Amino acid sequence: MFPWLSTALIAVLAASAPAAAVEKPVPPSTVVREYLSAVQGGDFAKAYDLVTERLRDGLSRDNWAGRLEGQVADRGRAKILFMRVHPAIVKGDEATVVASFRLETPNGRKVAKETYNLLRENGRWRIDTIKIYEAPEQ
Repeated sequence: MFPWLSTALIAVLAASAPAAAVEKPVPPSTVVREYLSAVQGGDFAKAYDLVTERLRDGLSRDNWAGRLEGQVADRGRAKILFMRVHPAIVKGDEATVVASFRLETPNGRKVAKETYNLLRENGRWRIDTIKIYEAPEQ
């Protein structure tokens, strides 16, 4: 028959096939929002997926989640009146995101700021360090 026809048909079908879905990287500020949401919701195992290997400190998911749960309990639960996750400052494979809070505690209101340093790990943004700054209660 026409051997070139089958080759041409394969080329046309391959060109019209949908490309494999490429996962769009999640921006650093979204990673921080997801982390905060997981911690606030008590889903410490989900928070584990959003941090670097270094921050996991060699712990299993369950052990790390248990440690984070203990740290949150030690700090006490404050009601978040307002929270803002600011846009990320990105430099190559590093990013910094600041989150601002207005909190209601048993002793009054206070403001807090948390700075998240993220690294791109295996193509995904992950939280590497967290610094917490709290103002005195008002």
